[in-house]
Amino acid sequence: MIREKRENAYCYYSLDVENIQHLRETLFADNHFSLPARKEGRAQVLANFFQDERLVNIPKERAKRRIVLEEIGRSFAWGCLYDEREVNAILKQCYDDAASLRHLMIDEQIMMREGGRYWLVRPNDQSETEKADN
Repeated sequence: MIREKRENAYCYYSLDVENIQHLRETLFADNHFSLPARKEGRAQVLANFFQDERLVNIPKERAKRRIVLEEIGRSFAWGCLYDEREVNAILKQCYDDAASLRHLMIDEQIMMREGGRYWLVRPNDQSETEKADN
């Protein structure tokens, strides 16, 4: 939640506003009374950004982008390791700029990367918002 920047003998600290915003959205925005509305919203986001199972464009709004990336994550098998070539081949099936999608999926911690290998962080059968309700 705090960023550290070092310059010579000095350390400068600042709040990581993006991370705090993400925490607020994921931890406090969910209201279990509005679950059907959230599911409808998810379906609407997917309908807006996908056409014939292809991503039209990457949403700029983080919450919508997360929904889109979770949906793309369903293309990967849980528990499997992939190399970058395999990840790119899967991502290109739904969007031409596989590198951008790959980086966004890692940034959103839908996938992890280490030593040239990629894998899903969570099983792809539930979204983040559905998990928060359980």
